[in-house]
Amino acid sequence: MSATQTDRELAELERPRPAPPGPPIAAVRAIAFVVGAASLGAEIAAARLLAPYFGASTIIWANTIATVLVALSV
Repeated sequence: MSATQTDRELAELERPRPAPPGPPIAAVRAIAFVVGAASLGAEIAAARLLAPYFGASTIIWANTIATVLVALSV
């Protein structure tokens, strides 16, 4: 085994491997758009459903928005 062959083997071992391909960015953006639209629709529907019982005040909207944000963060 020559020195150059050992150097080549060492260089081959130290060479970083390419990262595996991730999901297509268009699909990720489409999913994010659909999920965002669905959560906005659910938020508006929840506020409308609560309006007959608690009114349509700013407090109801603030609580609905807070609940949706907490649910998204979990």
